[in-house]
Order: sequence, then structure tokens, then C-alpha cells
Amino acid sequence: MKIICATSVALGHEAFSTIGEVENIAERDIDSTVVRNAAMLITRSKVKVNRALLENSSVRFVATATAGYDHFDISSLKERGIAWYSAAGCNANSVAEWVVAALLKLAVERNMQLEGKTLGIIGVGHVGSRVVALAPALGLRILLNDPPRQLAEAGSQWSSLNTLLSESDIVTLHVPLTNEGPHATRGMVDADFFSRMRPGAIFLNASRGEVVDEPALMQALDNKQVSHALLDVFAHEPDVNPALAEKANLVTPHIAGYSYEGRVRGTELCYLAACSILKVKPTWTPPPLPADPARIIQLSDGQANPVAALAEAVRTAYNIRSDDASLRAGLGSDEAARRKYFSTSPQPLPHPPRIPRLHHPPVRAASPCQRPDSPRVRYSELGIFRSARICGHKLRPQNGAIFPAILLAELQRELVDHLDVFDLKLIVPLFCLAAQRLDNFCI
Repeated sequence: MKIICATSVALGHEAFSTIGEVENIAERDIDSTVVRNAAMLITRSKVKVNRALLENSSVRFVATATAGYDHFDISSLKERGIAWYSAAGCNANSVAEWVVAALLKLAVERNMQLEGKTLGIIGVGHVGSRVVALAPALGLRILLNDPPRQLAEAGSQWSSLNTLLSESDIVTLHVPLTNEGPHATRGMVDADFFSRMRPGAIFLNASRGEVVDEPALMQALDNKQVSHALLDVFAHEPDVNPALAEKANLVTPHIAGYSYEGRVRGTELCYLAACSILKVKPTWTPPPLPADPARIIQLSDGQANPVAALAEAVRTAYNIRSDDASLRAGLGSDEAARRKYFSTSPQPLPHPPRIPRLHHPPVRAASPCQRPDSPRVRYSELGIFRSARICGHKLRPQNGAIFPAILLAELQRELVDHLDVFDLKLIVPLFCLAAQRLDNFCI
């Protein structure tokens, strides 16, 4: 069985060669000729999977190792009886961590107090739910808006869009890009949307660039309706409007979900979906990553408050401002050069970290890694490590489970003011998940 697998699919050859004959092709070179005799197509978001690509092909299953699937022509797939799959949620943790890293960076740079502010989350799916879990680490009050979920799950937790916009100090988008239906999202963030926001609010978008009317956002920034814009996605990718980037406080090259763990989760989910379609037992799992040398975070007296400590820990693990600088370096006056720079494909990274087994959704029918010379790549996610020493104490996960990157609220209050050095194994931010408690761990 012939499988066409894009070279951008992390460890794609290793995974899919266990179930078929794999041909690795760059996304830009995948066309109707390439897929004509293939039974499966595994790709990422740069390949438009539509009628023209699949016409006269033998493809019976297509999968994207990404959460979004707006590059799939679903109606054509259904018409041809082709099963399809998207790796929903594969990079949710990565995107949520980007949100927290961005807010911490802004808080430190602007001497801003996050605690007590209201965070409005629009779209409470895989990513939005992770943001909900992380927000208490920053002392944020939460408002939620997700009309499709509200219809399915009635309850008092939901806010209308008007209420959320008028009461939120920070608004973050985590919606899919949809074109039809009562809750279509393309262009939903327009001048009217910004006019309803609390004056001076902070705006984040790590969902899809086409959701936002960029001229309206620039106008909102000019008139101070929006005080700061933190952006990972843009309406005309791979071109980024230099004028918008100049007005925004933070711009990164659609990298929020591009952690190595997220990429490998996407591959693993697609692989399991393919095995389900074929009714074969999966035999491949991602290999472990050798332990990263400990990272030492030295906190000065000026960093004694919890937010500064969190920000410094996160910066040491993932310096979001370096991604901002990297993107801005390529935003010259030449549009073609901007597009080429933004679209530079990341080189494959060796050996992903071992990832906790996921609960896989059903298939829809119809060494330390070196940073490649590319603006579109992230180090490993912040949230996976096996041990950490805090104030001389060693926290061990019970039952061999991986200890998520958490600094509990109790630790923030009781320990941070007394910490001089953190000795951290692997990549560790000090996030807090409100649902986790110290008694889950052995000290």
C-alpha cells in the first residue's frame, strides 16, 4: 500500500512505514500526479486537499497532522467517499502555553498586574479549555463564550459575546476558521467587535488570522480601544503586514502550536487513525528524548514576586520575544521576500520526548534539539518534566506519571519569595493548574 507523507510531518516516515510503503514528498510538491496511485495521504496545512488534487486518484484516506482542517474540501471528500481525519487537540497545550508566555512577557515589560483582571476566552474547545486551566496561575478571572458548546451544554458558565467583550480586560481567540453557519468565524472580529470591547483591553489571537479584520485591528490600536495586540496568526499568511506588526506588541510566525511535542502528537494521532481504518494493531510509538541538561534560573531580589518568577522561568524555557524578533527581522518592504521568510520550512528535529498516551478521538468517516535556522520552530513545550528541586525538596510524580509543569498557587504564595535558585530538569515553566494539589505528589 502506497502512502504519500509530507516531509513536514514529524517522524512520518518512521510511523507510517509500519503499515505501508511511504514516499516522503515536500508539501509544495504534492500534486495530483504524486497522489494518483496512493492509498493514503498524510500532510499538514500547506496542502489544499480538494477535488483537483484527488481527481482520478486511488486515495481512500487523508489525514492532516494539524488541529485545523480548513485546507480540506470536506464536501469533495464526502462525495468521493474518502475518509478523513484531523489531529484535533494535538497542539492545544502548546498554544495555551504560548498565551500564558505572551501575557507574562507583557506583564513584566509593561509592569502590569495580571492578578484580578478578567480574561475573556472566545472558543472553548481543545485550546480554550487548556487556557481555562492555566489562567488561575496568573490570578485571572475567566469569562467564556462558545455558542456551539453553549447550545450543547447549557449552563451558567457561558457569557454572551457582548458581556464578554464589555467586561474583559484581556480577550483571547481560540476559534476554528469556518465560513458557513450561524456561528461562522471568518471576519468575525471586525470594527463592531472592537467597538464593544472594554477600552484599553488586550487582544490575543493564536487561532486563525482570517478571523480578524486587520485594518479594523490597526484602527482599534490607533484609537487605543485596544491597548496591546499579541498575535501569532495573520490574515494573509505567509505575508505579514509590516504596518500591523509595527503596531502590535508581540508578533510570532504562526508558531504557538508548533512545538515538537505538538507536531509528534499530530503524527501519532494520524497514525492511529490510519491503523483504525486498516483495522491493524498500531506498532509504532514516538521514541523518547534524552534528558535535557538542567536549566538554572537565578532569581534576583527584584524578581521576588510570583509573576516575575513565573515570567523568568518561562523565558528561560521558551523566550517568546526571540520568536517576535525573528519574525520582525524578515518584515522588509519586499512582499515576496516576506512570504519566503515566513514560509521557511523547519528542519526535522530528532527524537521527540516521550509523550503521555492520549485518549484518541474516533476517525471521522467520509538529544536536546538544535534550533533550525528558521523563524517557524519552537523548542519543546514547557510542560513536560520528570523531576524538579524546589527549595531543596524533590517532587516526584507518583506512579511514573509525567508531572506537568505546575507551580501550585500554594507554592506561589509560600515559597516564591524565598527562592534563590531553581534547579530544573528538562524544560520547566512554573505554571499552576488550579485543579492540581500538592497531595498528588511525593515530597
